[in-house]
Amino acid sequence: MKRIVMLASAMLVTVMMNAQSGFGLLGGVNFSTSSTPDAQWRVGGYFGGLYDFQLTKDFYLQPRLLFSYQENQQPQFLTSSVTGNDFFSQWNVSLPVLASFRVRLSNTMGLRLNAGPYVQYAAFGRNKQSVIHGDGSHGTELGWWHSDFSDKLTYGGMAGIQIERGKWFGTFDYKHSFRRNSLNFGGFENTLQLGFGYKF
Repeated sequence: MKRIVMLASAMLVTVMMNAQSGFGLLGGVNFSTSSTPDAQWRVGGYFGGLYDFQLTKDFYLQPRLLFSYQENQQPQFLTSSVTGNDFFSQWNVSLPVLASFRVRLSNTMGLRLNAGPYVQYAAFGRNKQSVIHGDGSHGTELGWWHSDFSDKLTYGGMAGIQIERGKWFGTFDYKHSFRRNSLNFGGFENTLQLGFGYKF
């Protein structure tokens, strides 16, 4: 039994040493909205890191750790009955784990097809809150929202393409949440991400 464990460990170390695995950094812009009718697309941004773990010649596992800023907005006359206001921003931490298949385009260029699940936690953000001004009139101003843990945590699927040239790469990804929450006006999150990165 001990020999089998040692042999398996040696094989794993050999595969890891020969694999073209490594860390990378990436960042870019995102465009997010909710599946709720008439929700508007809003611009945000993201940055983070990834690790490419080569499983076979052309197949990789690519977990990412991303920090992002997103916004959701509805026209004021369609203010969500679920949330009571028409604007939310979110500072998120997300962990996508993507299966990645590489297609060689040339000696220096490659195309990746990526897909997999993600989990996401909305740490904090802002929304519009009702206030009473000094003259007694009512209005709104941005405040910090307070939500239950169930609204802060979401999960879904991500898919995209990745173009590589040497150590540089560009990505275009789409992610969709599989659960509704009040931070998305009671709908599902839809986000497009466009980014660039570098692998070490």
